[in-house]
Amino acid sequence: MAKKALFTALSAKARDNEIIILENLKFPEAKTRHAAELFKNLSHADTLENIVKTRTLVALPEKSKDLKQALRNLPRVGMNEARNLNAHEVLQYRYILIPKDVLKVFK
Repeated sequence: MAKKALFTALSAKARDNEIIILENLKFPEAKTRHAAELFKNLSHADTLENIVKTRTLVALPEKSKDLKQALRNLPRVGMNEARNLNAHEVLQYRYILIPKDVLKVFK
């Protein structure tokens, strides 16, 4: 039941173009400025101009100290491992940022 609810929530996000798939999510250093630069670059897309101003969830492929360190100081950005996501958490955020590595977890 919980898995079906998660996939329903993700389907709704996909239908509303609120899921962003990235090739990879790696930064040269574990610095917040690199993560902030990523969100700034994403905000230049036509459909994502307010990504910096709204809540965004980053689905992590696995535990990553470097990614957590880079993302934790950004306002309105949450993160969780993909295997721990649930429908309630997905619906709390406007956008879901998913690296391609995470798609394997959902199969």
